[in-house]
Amino acid sequence: SVYTQSVSRIMAFFNTNASICDTSGSLLFYTNGLTVGNKNYDTLQNAVNFNPGYATTFYEPDGMGIVQGALIIPRPESNDQYYLFYVTAEPIFAYGNYDTNPLYLSYSLIDMSLDNGLGGIVDSQKNLHVIDDTLMLGRLNAVKHANGRDWWVISHEYYSDVYYKLLITPDSISGPFSQKIGSEIGANDIAGETAFSPDGSKFAMMNASNTLDFMEFNRCTGEFFNAQSFDIPDSIGTYGCSFSPNNRFLYASSKENLYQYDTWNADMIDNVIHIAEWDSFTQNNIPVLFFIHQLAPDGKIYLSGFNGGQYFNVINEPDSL
Repeated sequence: SVYTQSVSRIMAFFNTNASICDTSGSLLFYTNGLTVGNKNYDTLQNAVNFNPGYATTFYEPDGMGIVQGALIIPRPESNDQYYLFYVTAEPIFAYGNYDTNPLYLSYSLIDMSLDNGLGGIVDSQKNLHVIDDTLMLGRLNAVKHANGRDWWVISHEYYSDVYYKLLITPDSISGPFSQKIGSEIGANDIAGETAFSPDGSKFAMMNASNTLDFMEFNRCTGEFFNAQSFDIPDSIGTYGCSFSPNNRFLYASSKENLYQYDTWNADMIDNVIHIAEWDSFTQNNIPVLFFIHQLAPDGKIYLSGFNGGQYFNVINEPDSL
């Protein structure tokens, strides 16, 4: 485990968080899904009520409770504009179940030239719906197009095996394009994580139902292929997944166990390796369990604690079998 420093800010965070820095690593803006903050930790210009909805009100003021519920990407060929994609959720009754799910994927365009360089949401580009359909909770992700300029943004339909894809170019947001592949995302699928490998050729989606979807991705066409869906050998709810820096190893975790899959192995499912388990470590009597993964610039993979706290679990050598 590694201990992290804690800094008190006005904005609270729960499960939703996204931030972006400039090329020198200086913070530009960040969001908890309910509001957007600028680099001075004040409200970004025109960010009030940028994401209205039932879940927004429900989670106020603690931060949206949707994993990967917000995503920031730079607008291609722009030096100071960024797209913020995000979801809220509404109560629904579908397929005999009561649930709370997004009914659309929205975006706002943030221009850093506004408010004397602190940035702001462009009036005409605030909270626009780009997908109108019932979606699974969060797990938004994006990967660079093979041309090195554009972006693919990925979402998933609720109670379905359909992925939605958007193509972000300098002048437009195209799509959504749909593709049926992988397992069906059904009721009570309240958490999980998606991950692309660093080179964008592989994709994984972890579901709370202990199912892991693994497939390959064509960054030119935006098509998934060679999909495999399988159960994690764990009786505890599963949440996090990540890829190693060398794109070879896929990591998946429940709250108490961490597994490694070798994607170079044709029988990777049957040759899964149990590499770690919770060792009873606690902070203030709160278990420091495994939750969401993040590959960091130092080449290590950090796992946030399921119950919060100031400790992360860390995979120190993720490129090693």
